[in-house]
Amino acid sequence: MVNHAGPPPEHEVVPPTGRTLLVIGDDEDLGQSVADHAQRWGNHVDRLHRPDDDELRRRLPASVDGVAVVSRNDIVALRYALLVEHLAPGVRLVVTIFDRTVADELTRTVPNCTVLGMTDAIVPALLGTCVSPDLASLQRSGDQLLVVLR
Repeated sequence: MVNHAGPPPEHEVVPPTGRTLLVIGDDEDLGQSVADHAQRWGNHVDRLHRPDDDELRRRLPASVDGVAVVSRNDIVALRYALLVEHLAPGVRLVVTIFDRTVADELTRTVPNCTVLGMTDAIVPALLGTCVSPDLASLQRSGDQLLVVLR
């Protein structure tokens, strides 16, 4: 069985706009890509590249709607995620972490955190395109396939 993510293809899906987001990380290209996408969708994005604790404390706005921590280094990502949670408890937090054990522990400790491994983000797009040029993403959820159409 195939479920389409969102409404039928004849309806346009529009990402939320007007949000204030903070992108933190040590990977300049990855952080820029995340920020660019969020800005194109109409959000205000501030980026911090390798901030120390004091800089993060100063630049983490009280009105932030969400924080993305992007790094290819799990220790760096974990450190920033825990610091953000300490400075802004309960803020919507998305973190890139490769190691499944570290990811599980982080989501157990910080319930408002979503952890994405690089493979979690990349593989569905690769599979979708391999199956059909009309698919932007394809992944399994239980006994069903979730499909995102281009």
